[in-house]
Amino acid sequence: MNSPPTATALHDFGQVAEHGDSFELFVDRAAGATCRMVAVVQTERGPKRTLLAEIPGALWRRIGPRAVRELAQGMGEDERGRAKAPTLKTGGNRLSPLLGRELTLLLWTLQEDGAEAELEAILQGWRELAREERWWLFSKASAPGQRTGLGWRRALFLKLRQLRAEFALGLADLDRGAYTDYDADDLPKLAERIKAVGRERLAGE
Repeated sequence: MNSPPTATALHDFGQVAEHGDSFELFVDRAAGATCRMVAVVQTERGPKRTLLAEIPGALWRRIGPRAVRELAQGMGEDERGRAKAPTLKTGGNRLSPLLGRELTLLLWTLQEDGAEAELEAILQGWRELAREERWWLFSKASAPGQRTGLGWRRALFLKLRQLRAEFALGLADLDRGAYTDYDADDLPKLAERIKAVGRERLAGE
């Protein structure tokens, strides 16, 4: 990957501590450009920036708006700040450490070989994860030795795709009448049960 960019004129996505650790997402909508995520850690010598993920700008345009809506919907009032509906802008955007981890997890998955063909499954699988699950998976996939194509990052790509498939299969069984002890009011509970199975398998790897 290229060296991380120097942050200038950053737009805050929700509430971000002015002098604390953060993540920076750089969105370039020009043809052939990339979308980059940078981690910013405050040190005694000043901010240390590390490039974490980079995907084609064209790929971000296909998935970005829906990923942003998912993040915004999950934010608490203390995370939103003054913005009722936080948005990302072209150029540099600052995110809190928690939101940055969630989005970086998705970007890592999109870096994997074959991700573009599985775009909808990956997005849906990521959305099915609870925020706490995304934070935990980020900690695993950011450990020393983890990188694209290997370890937790490759496993994450495979499992997000599988999680979506398991969820869809469960709903298909419901539609065929396989779950005769459920009625329409119980569908949310059944959906949670189906998702829980996929989450347990994911956490057990």
